[in-house]
Amino acid sequence: MNKLFKIKRTVIIFVILLSTGTSFSQNWETSNYFIEFKIKNAKLNVTGTFGGLSSKIIFDPNKPLSSSIEAKIDVKTIKTGINMRDNHLKKAEYFDVTKFPDITIKSKSIKKEKDNLFLAKCELIVKGKSKEIDLPFTFTETGNRADFVGNLTLNRLDFGVGSASVLMANNVVVTIKVFAVKLN
Repeated sequence: MNKLFKIKRTVIIFVILLSTGTSFSQNWETSNYFIEFKIKNAKLNVTGTFGGLSSKIIFDPNKPLSSSIEAKIDVKTIKTGINMRDNHLKKAEYFDVTKFPDITIKSKSIKKEKDNLFLAKCELIVKGKSKEIDLPFTFTETGNRADFVGNLTLNRLDFGVGSASVLMANNVVVTIKVFAVKLN
């Protein structure tokens, strides 16, 4: 009887692992990334980047509903090509890196739109302010490597980054490219 119980328990555990294993079989590790933002300031296009990305990506293109994406960006890594401007953007008026060192994004749901295009409903937290956003992205897989590429437009005022200005646009265009390797 005891031996039969152990066999049944092993079979049940195995079935559970098989049924949930697909969501765990698509773990991705970021190998490289590129995060760029563009905004008009005094009629000039200002471009900058962020470094310091850490992420947790569980993504299966065939089962997007069981997929999830979480990422954190170190705001202190902001670069616009001008150190004085970078230091200014780190101050309380803009990103306030002392109080809010990270930008975080976490998917709430992911669905397939068509072909390799997906739409993630995400919670984005910038400077302590949370907002639900749509993040459209493409997923291109080649062997055990994949590219996740997304573009979105954000209103900086929604997050308290700077204040209303005649010189600076409110909308910021963000491009996120994550190059990943499948872990298993």
